[in-house]
Order: sequence, then structure tokens, then C-alpha cells
Amino acid sequence: MKKNIFTITLLLLIALNAIAQNNYIVKDLNGPSGIIQYENNLYIAEWNGGKISKLDLTIKDAPVEEYISNLITPSDMVLYKNYIYFAEGKANRISRIDISKINPIREDVTTDIISPSSLALHNDELYVREEQAKRIVKINLTKERPKVFEVVRNLKSFYGGMIFIDNTLYISETQSQKIVTLNVSDNSKTLKDVYTGLNGPIGMETFGHYLYIANAYEGSVLKINLKNQEEAKVKVATGLNFPLELYVYNSELFIVEHTPVPGGKISKINLLKA
Repeated sequence: MKKNIFTITLLLLIALNAIAQNNYIVKDLNGPSGIIQYENNLYIAEWNGGKISKLDLTIKDAPVEEYISNLITPSDMVLYKNYIYFAEGKANRISRIDISKINPIREDVTTDIISPSSLALHNDELYVREEQAKRIVKINLTKERPKVFEVVRNLKSFYGGMIFIDNTLYISETQSQKIVTLNVSDNSKTLKDVYTGLNGPIGMETFGHYLYIANAYEGSVLKINLKNQEEAKVKVATGLNFPLELYVYNSELFIVEHTPVPGGKISKINLLKA
């Protein structure tokens, strides 16, 4: 009996060590909802705090600095040229700031949009998920006053993330517990189920030939082999507080833990060991 208990304990320890250790790099954020890196800084959108903060990644235990405030529920962000574009859901707008400025000023990109949340960049076009309409639209960032064009409607969930892999847009359907894809190269409006049986998928990132998925309801991050769909899903991080967004930088996966509010944090894991 003792031998069986020892064997079970050993197997549990091996399983736990197979999951990469996640350590927070900053805490006590006010509803972190988006993250992006530029040069040596990590920029963090704080939904409840109404601001974008920044953190110097070259300094250990660096304090979080407020970069711009007086925003309205900023969430997902993308970098295009020297601008950060971000969604302000409750303001029904996409805004941008010039990241080369010490004291940036928010600029309207478009206000012809309703409850924007997730963003994805493909060449010069910004794809935007509209929560309430359950659809995805796009705008051309080379235009001064870009028009809004519908890409696809009838999504199954109000919320979810987006990421491009080549010409394929991966879309997480949080409430429907799945990820679907859309080929944008042929103006297709057909959504294809690719990964199901998830647990509140939201943010996604890629590293090598793996897709990493934030499972918000479960508090975990999964990785899926994009080249071998027969390979089992693997958990690389667990025990997270509503992981919302993911971002890869220098072989490390940064994880936005949205809750508690206030009290959210940014964690990271080394993907070379995951």
C-alpha cells in the first residue's frame, strides 16, 4: 500500500513539474486587459483604471508608470508603425497614441463602431471585434478617416480574442468554448471550427509551431501543435486569475491576469521550458 502511495505521489510531482512555473512581474493593476511591447517597454491597458501604463523590462522590479490616462475602458492593443491602436469599448471608438511621444495625446481613429473589444492587424488593415453586434469589421489604417467594412457576422459569442496566422484569422468564441478560423485572402465569410472543448478561450499567441490559448474560465494556458492536430492539448500554466490576453517577447509568454479588480497582474513563463 505504501509503495502505491509513493508511486502516485511521484507521478503527481512529475505532472506538476511538466507545467511551467509562472511568476508575476507586476501586480496591483486595475483591470489589465491588453498588453504590447515596444523597444524595452511593456505597455499595459487597464480597463477599469482608464489608462495605459508602461513598464521598463530592462530594470528588475521596475515600478509601473502611468503613460496616458483619462481613457474609457481601454482593452486590446496593436502596434502599427509608431502608433499604438487600442479599443475603447464603452466609448464606441478605436483610438491611437504616438508611442514616440513622452506625453502622448489620444487621437480618434474611428467612432463608427460599437463596443469594440479584440483587435488583430493584417498588413495595413485593422480587424475589430464588435461585442454587441457579434461581428468582425475592418478599417484601413493608411486612410485618414477610414471607413468601416464588415468582414463576418453571426459569431456565437459576444467576447473572444483574435490573431492572424498568415492569411487565416483565428477567432476564439469564449462562451461557445471553441476557436474558429476565417480565410481573409478570398473574402470568405465561412467560419470553420478548428478547436473545441475549451474552457473560456480568449487571448491567443503563437511561438514556433504552437498556438497558445488563454482559458479564462479554467485559469490556465494551453498549447496546441499547429502542425499536428492529433497531438494532445498541453497545459503550460495553471492557477491563473482569469487570464485574458497573451503576448510573446524574447521566448517568454506574458499573461494578463484580469482579476481581481483591482489587483490584476502580469505573469510570465519561459516557453523554452514549457
